[in-house]
Amino acid sequence: MGEEERIYAAGIWSVRPGNEQAFIEAWKEFSAWTALHQRGSGYGNLLQDIENPSRFISFGQWDDLEGVQAWRQQPVFRKAIARFLDLCDQITPGTFRLVAGEGGGEKVWIPAHGDRGT
Repeated sequence: MGEEERIYAAGIWSVRPGNEQAFIEAWKEFSAWTALHQRGSGYGNLLQDIENPSRFISFGQWDDLEGVQAWRQQPVFRKAIARFLDLCDQITPGTFRLVAGEGGGEKVWIPAHGDRGT
């Protein structure tokens, strides 16, 4: 593997209806803390489902897996998760590596306009 592996922490959040704005504010606060205080982290991203506005996906790139693991052991992380559990029905965390797409991994072929590969 010639390129450096890209690591992402991600989460799928099922927020209790009516708590969406409180969740967004809590997430932004925690994401800012993470970016400022955790070695190897970048800024996070939060996506809200258009068809189901109580569902969110968060993700952020990290320098390495060890940084993600250390972050998840921090007392501030545990406190934030407890706060999120008050706002959410379900939280599904994950740690991922980029395997295809823009910015790393295997490049994806995109056909030219009108070229369907036939």
